[in-house]
Amino acid sequence: MPENAHPSIINLDNTQEYKPRNTIHHPPGTTIAFETKAGPIYHIPLNLLSTTLILDKDIPDFIRHATRNQRARKRFTTPLIWNSRTISSFLGKPDSAFCCCANQKPCIHYLLEKPSFERGHYPLHEIMREHADYQKIPQAFGPFSGHLAPLTISLPKIAYLLLLDAFNGPDALQKMGDPEKFAMSILMTNRILPLTSDGFPITAKP
Repeated sequence: MPENAHPSIINLDNTQEYKPRNTIHHPPGTTIAFETKAGPIYHIPLNLLSTTLILDKDIPDFIRHATRNQRARKRFTTPLIWNSRTISSFLGKPDSAFCCCANQKPCIHYLLEKPSFERGHYPLHEIMREHADYQKIPQAFGPFSGHLAPLTISLPKIAYLLLLDAFNGPDALQKMGDPEKFAMSILMTNRILPLTSDGFPITAKP
């Protein structure tokens, strides 16, 4: 790599350079995009062929309970925002993530933090940006920063929660433009439930 080249110019769209890793809970095709001091950044490809959306009726009772009022949503979202290492009864550890594109295809990049990593005051999203300048790469999908956490309970339509930093309020979907609404539908059809930064589930309308 040339000394002054930004790593995103070389690596972000070169999916053939991703190193495959055998993981149990990742969707098919998940690979490592980059290695960082905090842990590997995984590349999760998103399927554009699925059409099964997450409707409000698909939200399980335990998520409804966790997001039932302002105090509950605050208690629920704080561990997500801070990538807490304390795992809840139905969520795995959350990690910093970006919705973005690689080779013009939508994907999620998330940093699987090493248990031994000492954070200090260095945000994990900034570590991700050291390897790819997500804001400067032309995107048809995002980029949106957020926090991704797997469900530990098997559900037919939801495998992950993704708290998105840029959106808030119970009517977030109605306020979005068409590109953002399309992005939310891609997430839902890939069994990823988007959440606003203040804890409201984003679902498709029946």
